[in-house]
Amino acid sequence: MNEPDGYGVFSITPTPRHFEIDMPAGGHALLASDGLMRLVDVFKLYTALDLLSAVRNGGLTPLMRLLRMVECDDVHGHRYPRAKVNDDATGLLLYWSP
Repeated sequence: MNEPDGYGVFSITPTPRHFEIDMPAGGHALLASDGLMRLVDVFKLYTALDLLSAVRNGGLTPLMRLLRMVECDDVHGHRYPRAKVNDDATGLLLYWSP
């Protein structure tokens, strides 16, 4: 990973782009792997903003449990077509302290 012949971690395909945003004190950002983002783009159980709110309010553990339950309930991918049953699911909530 992150080697010339490997693939990027925390990268965007195609080539990652640099950008800056203003983050007010007390602001939050969620870094999420594609496996966690399945709750948004594959299973459509959350919008990206709703996912951030859910993490802020209840932490990542309940969302990870929900994700694995949905994946297991559709193990063959009939309801939610996808390349593999389970994917890595990682999230990191960032908070800018005032």
